[in-house]
Amino acid sequence: MKKITWLLIACGMLFSCAKEIVLPEQPVQEVKTYTLTVEAGKGERPDTKALNIDGNELKATWAEGEEVSVFKADALLGTLTAQADGQSTTLSGTVSGEIAKDDVLTLKFLSPDYTSQDGTLDYIAAHCDYATAIITVQSIDGSRVTTDEANFQNQQAIVKFSLRNSDNTSDLEANPLMIFLPKQTITVTPASASSELFVAIPALSSINLSVKASVGSTLYELNKNAVTLDAGKYYSITARLTATTSVYYIERSWNETTGRVEATSHVLDSYTILAGSSDDEYLLPGWYVVKGSDVEYDKFLYMNGDGEYHLILCDGASLKAKFFIVNSPNVLHIYGQAGDTGKMINTYGDPFWSIQERHAGIGASYASQNGPIVIHGGDIDVHGGVGAAGIGGSNVNEQDGSITIYGGTVRALGGYENGESGGGAGIGGGWGGDCTIVTIYGGSVYATGNGVSSGGAGIGSGHYGESGGTITIYGGYVEATGYDKAAGIGGGYASNGGDVTIYGGTVKAYGHDGGPGIGAGQNDSERITYAGTLTVTGGTVYAYGSTRGAGIGGGWNTDGSSVTISGGYVYAEGGDLAAGIGSGCEYITGGQRHGGSLTVTGGYVEAHAGEDGAGIGGGEDAYGGNVTITGGEVRAYGSPNGTTIGAGEDGGSDGSLTLGDLLMVRPAFGEGWFAPVAADQRVNTCRNHTGVWIMVCNHPEHTPENCPYHKHP
Repeated sequence: MKKITWLLIACGMLFSCAKEIVLPEQPVQEVKTYTLTVEAGKGERPDTKALNIDGNELKATWAEGEEVSVFKADALLGTLTAQADGQSTTLSGTVSGEIAKDDVLTLKFLSPDYTSQDGTLDYIAAHCDYATAIITVQSIDGSRVTTDEANFQNQQAIVKFSLRNSDNTSDLEANPLMIFLPKQTITVTPASASSELFVAIPALSSINLSVKASVGSTLYELNKNAVTLDAGKYYSITARLTATTSVYYIERSWNETTGRVEATSHVLDSYTILAGSSDDEYLLPGWYVVKGSDVEYDKFLYMNGDGEYHLILCDGASLKAKFFIVNSPNVLHIYGQAGDTGKMINTYGDPFWSIQERHAGIGASYASQNGPIVIHGGDIDVHGGVGAAGIGGSNVNEQDGSITIYGGTVRALGGYENGESGGGAGIGGGWGGDCTIVTIYGGSVYATGNGVSSGGAGIGSGHYGESGGTITIYGGYVEATGYDKAAGIGGGYASNGGDVTIYGGTVKAYGHDGGPGIGAGQNDSERITYAGTLTVTGGTVYAYGSTRGAGIGGGWNTDGSSVTISGGYVYAEGGDLAAGIGSGCEYITGGQRHGGSLTVTGGYVEAHAGEDGAGIGGGEDAYGGNVTITGGEVRAYGSPNGTTIGAGEDGGSDGSLTLGDLLMVRPAFGEGWFAPVAADQRVNTCRNHTGVWIMVCNHPEHTPENCPYHKHP
């Protein structure tokens, strides 16, 4: 991208300064495409990119490959690419649309996000370096457009804040620093607390500005009116801040446009401090703050009145209680601060030994339903009581309110039935309870089911739940482990699968003792009638089945799920006697279990069979499924007694296999691969080889028109 040499302006103190009408068809106009080359950064003021301070100037340099967007008015015409590193560069590329001589075009470098920064010039250069230039079309020769040179102008100021206390006697080591503007909040979170931070701020003209700095457990602030910051200027400022009794917290939300979690800092002036108690504590709706490093309630902490509860876990603080009760219709929001080090822990005994208290760690009390729980941050470590979920439903009840996680670290362990079989999910339903809605946008989530001889899913239903719920993962890191015949994600023992959608993030799912990585739990007396669905459009997914459980699909004696993959990376490994993607092991030879369905249109998929299972299809004694592959890349590995794509050992029918016309199939050869097989042998090879590699044909030694390795539509 851009930019000009910056003059260092030493400012000392910043803030001293009805009837159907049929229209005639319009002719379709051909969209014209042009080649555009622009010289950028030549002349008296060489434009630059990577920021550094050199004497009295703030400099930068271009990086090869950086892209600049070209606009005519508000219409995007295309992008140009920097051809070389250095203080000047050539921008070139193609643009499409109506262009005429003397047209004025706008070049824009970067789409800036000022809201989250780390206080360094390197971060500003990479993420906040927003600059524009105006160019004029001088001539058009055929498809080639010539313009004048581009002189980019930065659209933000850069401020170096030196933070001091109000009497200027000591530095303030802040983390974070928050700058509140009329239309946005900038949160600066350095790697470690610092008294000197660089911040990119969009140009301002006579606006009110509030600067707040978190130093330990104290929030300092400075408010100024009529502040002006000029575009393209560098300011060095000493800011004197005053201590307050306010607290800040970070609210996270999902931005559908950018496809990521956004964090917004807020300051709260009125709240109640939680101090601990030796008895049950009953809270009313409102805002609560934990500041102490050892705040403990010996018994229960109840959200007791109908309404919204907001809990702020300050960095370094710790909140403990036996259970955190959130019954419907109450709603609990949990927030952290910059470090997400504030802890929330329930202290109910040992989750593997329990007196008869059947409540969720965070969620419903016994025989009640939980209200919605929204986690924005913090460090949360909870486990369920007897047969209850770590977060969600109690024993003998379903998760009712939704569970939403935007950030922080969450560890949730289900509780098991003392002296009886069964257990709860890590996140979701308790014993006999369904999972309803779990949505994970970010953070690090570790969820483990529990049980004795039969248990709950990591994320999903408890033992004997009816539904594995609707589970959606947009990002973050998720590790889910089922227990005793349950899925990592989906159904607990004898529980139907859920509807799981993964758009991004990293997901690791582990079944246990007959459960799949993702899918329905082990069957019992034909209770399972729905194996669930899995849709993957992005991210990285690892799914590991246990003995008799598929990596993705069915547990022991359970059909495969309906799986659709259009993007991302998916690795599935079945346990012994089960498929990589498909069904678990059938109870009896020649039974009725099948491999479900798999549709792959994009992404990368790798499926490994367990002993006697298919790579994709049936487990031992189970039929194959209905498999359609039209795009992406698939590697499937069968077992010696099961097919690569088809039935498991003694499973009977291989099901159906449809391959896109332009796909080729290469059979495995030890650690390598044979040459592609002929087009009419593709399906047969997938049935009878121990491994196959299916991908779009690259026409080895042939032209696309006469390549024998794929069909010719």
